[in-house]
Amino acid sequence: MNTADLTPLLDRLRAEPRESEWLEFKANRYEPRAIGEYQHCCLMYVTNQRMSNQSLRLRFGLGEDKTVVTSQVIGAAKEAGLIKADESETTSTRYARYLPFWA
Repeated sequence: MNTADLTPLLDRLRAEPRESEWLEFKANRYEPRAIGEYQHCCLMYVTNQRMSNQSLRLRFGLGEDKTVVTSQVIGAAKEAGLIKADESETTSTRYARYLPFWA
């Protein structure tokens, strides 16, 4: 689509009073769990803490036997660019802490 095609569509969307079941103004590129992980990471950051595998497991209500799954979710969020490793304390993956991408 070019600008001439998008302008009338944008004008039509702006004329709508609100979102409806057939029209959403937002786009969701991430899985709900990745969004939850990102929000947890942001919450930890603004409260002067850092997200870890353990803190994320506690947030999701997962047991210690789910550390591998949690690590996979963290890896996917890092790959998606939602979070990044906090290397100020340690570079060890065992004790890794994470920050939101913007921190």
